[in-house]
Amino acid sequence: MDATSWSAFLAAGTLACCFISSSTTLYDLTLHHTHSPTAAYLSALLSLIPTSPVTLRFVAYSEPFFTYLSYTGMLYCARSQWLWAACSFTLAGTFRSNGFMLSGFIIWGLLVEPTLNRKQVSFNHIAECLLYTTATFVPFISHQYAAYTAFCTSVDSPAPWCSHFPPFIYTYVQVKYWNVGFLKYWTPGQIPNFLMCAPILVLLLWFTTTHIQKSTIPRLLLFLTSSSATSQVKPPSSSPFLSSSIAPYAIHALLLTLIYIFASHTQIILRQAAAMPTTYWAAAYLLMENPTLGRWWVGWSVVWGAVSIVLWTTFLPPA
Repeated sequence: MDATSWSAFLAAGTLACCFISSSTTLYDLTLHHTHSPTAAYLSALLSLIPTSPVTLRFVAYSEPFFTYLSYTGMLYCARSQWLWAACSFTLAGTFRSNGFMLSGFIIWGLLVEPTLNRKQVSFNHIAECLLYTTATFVPFISHQYAAYTAFCTSVDSPAPWCSHFPPFIYTYVQVKYWNVGFLKYWTPGQIPNFLMCAPILVLLLWFTTTHIQKSTIPRLLLFLTSSSATSQVKPPSSSPFLSSSIAPYAIHALLLTLIYIFASHTQIILRQAAAMPTTYWAAAYLLMENPTLGRWWVGWSVVWGAVSIVLWTTFLPPA
């Protein structure tokens, strides 16, 4: 084999390892939060039929790496291994610019969770949280700094965005070349793209709002009205997916979903949904709560997965 063939072989092997490891890591993460082998197994199985199989399996893309590193960091957070979580999230941020949003899991674990449990948050925990959270922003800031150096300080005619505050090339490129902005994607011509990703949008909105309504809000109300030593609240049903420890995942997924709907190219969620374990928890919860609708979801995932491969090869959305 020549050098090119070996490179392709190694790249394919790396992608396969990331994809497989993501499913096994998702199993461990789900088991940690739900304490249900059945729920963990079902979630891992559902992750094998992602909404964008091309970017996760068949082409050299950032999604497998970002997904694996996101899951790994989340699992480290669940196990209170904050240094390794920060390292994983920082590496994830080198593959996707929104990786810094994963820092919310560190903030939740070190500051929010102890506060809700009425435990004293020490100065060391605050300093630790600040250090690890800052680390997750390093890839994003370093990319912006490199662009600023190249286009603003080393040229005779600086780029227009150099005078902006903050001088981020990322936001400038998104607005100028991709027309990204609040409701800018809401045009008649984009209706097919909204319809294309409607199933995943509806699923995530339904699950995240259900979890927040049935688990997170009752816990917050208990925290505000009770003086007991703990604000843990049991889910109002037997579903393991309403565990209070899933709250940061639901909030994170809801925020991203709203961004994709109102201020982004909405079909991007078909690629990035795989990096949110909430996607597969929502699908598993649907299967357990409403098997009929759950089977429809599985059927859509299989059919859409095949259709998306054809669309991708012809450079049509969601490519």
